[in-house]
Amino acid sequence: MKIIIAILAIFIISFGCIGPETATNNDFTLLKEQYNVTDTFYPDLDIMNSYITDLSLLRSKSNLTLSRVIDVELYSAQSFYYFSKSLEESNQINYGSDLCNSKSYKNTLMYLDFSKNYSQKANSALTQVLPTDVYLLKTNQSEVINNFYNLANEYKLTLEELC
Repeated sequence: MKIIIAILAIFIISFGCIGPETATNNDFTLLKEQYNVTDTFYPDLDIMNSYITDLSLLRSKSNLTLSRVIDVELYSAQSFYYFSKSLEESNQINYGSDLCNSKSYKNTLMYLDFSKNYSQKANSALTQVLPTDVYLLKTNQSEVINNFYNLANEYKLTLEELC
């Protein structure tokens, strides 16, 4: 009897009757609504960090098609997060004689590089999204990604001119 129950349990788990939950397009939409990021990102770093974590968890449960969409959103959110982090860090910069060696200056440049890097990843990931799934992203997702990249790049160039 124990053998039959064990075989049935293996059979049920193997064929997906009981198994890991698969994320849906609706789960993705609900997550964006929960964090109020359907059109723009939320400016609070702690909230964005939680959103990025939840996106990563949702991605781990998604199929290939949805994971491509989530990749674009995830990379875009990370780009926004690091750009916001650079602005926060730049408030700590002492624009005195030791500007170029200050930790805040170097951290700001590092966060701007991260932002640019994630923008490039988001652009690359956007090319992998099927035309039928683009509706899941922000209406102007490509423009948003490019704006993050351009803002980070311009701000970095401005700061580098100071040294």
